[in-house]
Amino acid sequence: MAENKRLRTDLDLAQQRIAELEAQVSTEAIPTLVLDPKATQGTEASKYATQNASLTSTSKPLSFAAVATKGKDAPAPKSKAPTRRRKTTARQMEAIHRRFVPVAAHHDYEYQAA
Repeated sequence: MAENKRLRTDLDLAQQRIAELEAQVSTEAIPTLVLDPKATQGTEASKYATQNASLTSTSKPLSFAAVATKGKDAPAPKSKAPTRRRKTTARQMEAIHRRFVPVAAHHDYEYQAA
């Protein structure tokens, strides 16, 4: 019982001390983290360095309809089909025809007479 009573008084003292410390602490006393606006040296010389783009625009914001129709006037780029530089040889044509022969009705091995 005596130990229980002692622990309770210690707890009460600790809670009082916590309340005193919380009262002393003010938000102005806590230092705030101020980031240096300058980037670290070394990366600034790189052509891949981040650019400081201004996000503020002097023009008024565009409507949704204006943004949606912005790219509609430009025609779609036409892709040119690749052209062969050399004519397909007879041997290549034979290989192509062998590749696209229809599958036999049965799946057994079959000798081909040449």
